[in-house]
Amino acid sequence: MPTTRTNSPAEAQRTPHTTGGPFRKSALSIGRRLAVCFVLIVLSMVAADTLAFWQFRRTVAPSQRLNNADQTSLAIARVRLDVDTFRDKVAALESSHDTNQFSTEAVGLRQSFLQDVGDAQQTLSIAPEIAREDPTLPAALETLEVTLPSQLDTAVRLAVAEDWTAVRLRLKTQIQDLIDLSSSLVQRVDRQVQRQRTKAIEDAQTAQRRLFIVVPVAGLLTLLVAVALGWYTTQSITVPLAELASGTQALARGDFRREVNVGGNDELAVVGRAFNQAGRQLQQLYEELRDSEEQWRAAFESNPTMYFIVDSVGTIMSVNSFGAEKLGYTMGELLGQPVLNVFYEPDKDAVQQHAQTCFQQPGQTTKWEARKIRKDGTMLWVRETANAVFLKRRPVLLVVCEDITEQKRAEEALQRSEAYLAEAQRLTQTGSWAYRAGGNALYWSEENFRIWGVDPQQGAPDLEIVRQRIHPEDRDTATEYGWRAVQAATDYSHEFRIVLPDGTVRHIRSVGHPVLSASGEVIEVVGTHVDVTERKRAEEERDRLRKMEAELAHINRVSMLGELAGSLGHEIKQPIAAAVTNANSCLRWLKRDRPDVEEAQEAAARMVEDAMRAADIIDRMKSLYKKDAPQREMVNVNGVIKEIVLMLRNEAARHGISIRSELAADIPYVIGDRVQLQQVLMNLLINGIDAMKGIDGMREITISSQCNDNDELLVTVSDTGIGLPPDVNQIFDAFFTTKAHGTGMGLAISRTIVESHGGRLSATSNSGRRGATFYFALPAARDVPA
Repeated sequence: MPTTRTNSPAEAQRTPHTTGGPFRKSALSIGRRLAVCFVLIVLSMVAADTLAFWQFRRTVAPSQRLNNADQTSLAIARVRLDVDTFRDKVAALESSHDTNQFSTEAVGLRQSFLQDVGDAQQTLSIAPEIAREDPTLPAALETLEVTLPSQLDTAVRLAVAEDWTAVRLRLKTQIQDLIDLSSSLVQRVDRQVQRQRTKAIEDAQTAQRRLFIVVPVAGLLTLLVAVALGWYTTQSITVPLAELASGTQALARGDFRREVNVGGNDELAVVGRAFNQAGRQLQQLYEELRDSEEQWRAAFESNPTMYFIVDSVGTIMSVNSFGAEKLGYTMGELLGQPVLNVFYEPDKDAVQQHAQTCFQQPGQTTKWEARKIRKDGTMLWVRETANAVFLKRRPVLLVVCEDITEQKRAEEALQRSEAYLAEAQRLTQTGSWAYRAGGNALYWSEENFRIWGVDPQQGAPDLEIVRQRIHPEDRDTATEYGWRAVQAATDYSHEFRIVLPDGTVRHIRSVGHPVLSASGEVIEVVGTHVDVTERKRAEEERDRLRKMEAELAHINRVSMLGELAGSLGHEIKQPIAAAVTNANSCLRWLKRDRPDVEEAQEAAARMVEDAMRAADIIDRMKSLYKKDAPQREMVNVNGVIKEIVLMLRNEAARHGISIRSELAADIPYVIGDRVQLQQVLMNLLINGIDAMKGIDGMREITISSQCNDNDELLVTVSDTGIGLPPDVNQIFDAFFTTKAHGTGMGLAISRTIVESHGGRLSATSNSGRRGATFYFALPAARDVPA
């Protein structure tokens, strides 16, 4: 489908535009242009105000100079008055001779005079033009400042000395000079002040005339600048706006080819370029619109999604070809038909209700899932998304159908898988769980709720509730074990007991796996709880059975030793009799007149050997009588065979039976219980002896040891007796026996012992001759020399 291409900003800037008159030459934006005009108007106003203020200052300056001159004249006049007052005081003193009053008034007169002289000097400093005209004025003031206080002090001293003639003489001469000097000073200052007043008046009149000319001219220029800038700014905006308005009217008439003539780079120019670009795009879109409808219809017809348009009464107004083909119909077969005809009967009411809801809420999208029936009768799961709109003022329903048949099959498979998993957990009594690192529960399986006796309606319990269910004796250990494993971020497995609310005690095996984040922190822990109560009970039962087997094995050994009591007694009697003989010989050698010590020592040594041999026989018998727990150790099977052969040699000889050993020299050790292995060999040899009692011909038992191809130690015991019953395996069943005095437990116990050592015990009848052969194989202990 053709797509509309929009120009990039760089392309828009490269589009040529014609300048629209003298008002589009500025590259400034409208905001900046208005700001510049405002600043220029303000600057022109500030310049006019500055010029007017300057002229006003020139008008005020003469008045200020005149005021300073008047202040100077007044200050000099006060100094003249102080001099006159001094003269009058001295004249009054000369007449009244009142020294005390004069002395008192002299202090105030001095201070007032000095203050007035200082004021006069200060006024001269702020009116420098007077001092420039008459440079003697400051000197005259300094003379008065020094002379009058000196004359005042002299007058006080003369008055105190009552030299009134001197006072009168000073009044006529020196004080009069001061009065003349002050009078001259006043006159000169008055002349300077008069000149300054005349000049100030002339300057003020000139400044006023200029002010009356400058202020109107400045105001007029400011007004002209403001008018010019405002006119320029207004024209730079209104002219492009008029052009844009004209282009808008043309666009409204459908003239998409009309372009506005706006130049520059301001906002209006950008709008103009955008307007022209929009016009070109609208023209392109208008041209593509006719193709787009055909393309949309083609897409509607061939899109691999089912589309339906249904009216308010449920009639199919339109359907795409894919939707019709998916249902096995042609488009003509579906158009005008009720849409409910293609739905599965149990789903029709729900679909109709959803459609009514869409028509009641036009513009809102509604989704639902339903089943449709193809023309061939097969079922199709769909997810429908519908929205009610108005076409030609008629409400219609736009429906998009998605085939979710495979998804539904996957969901059903997932549900079956979950059901299988739940059943497997129930059968194996395994519950699964998940917790956050902080202890909040995330998930508990149904079986886990059952194992812990927790109501599923209450949700998965937190860790504290779980901890309270643990048996008090296991609580701290189990909690600490799990906590350390989580802290170390390692898998863990341990067992503990829990106590249900009804008091039932269960054994639980907990397996946990910490789930780590990308940073290596534990975010949650998942695991299982396996109810191993039955296994624990089975283990206890196995322990009890092992004890019973040990008891039976002990009884079996004792019974065998009882049967061999005569032979064992004879076996013990031989070394004892030999020891007695050697003892008598030793005594005879010692009783001679000359005792033969060497012969006596040899006889004593033989006696010790015989006693040790008797002790070894008793120890072997004692080990078979003892009722100890099995102890696994490294065992040399050849040594065990030799011990049993030695123990049963006399019993076999008593019945005319020979025992022949064929033992390999390089067989490995095995790991096992020595007494139990002795019991197995003794049982097999005694069975062989019993099988050959009362028969004619050769009576021989052959016992051999060797390594087989599986790196196992293989021991065979072969006899020439009566042989085995047809069902060979029957002889290993408990309480099965072929002997009148047998218990039927010997071979069953022997097989149990061999199998507990990881080996196997079997038997076969000898081929071509009488008798049977028993085999038992034991795993060899590696890296142990024979």
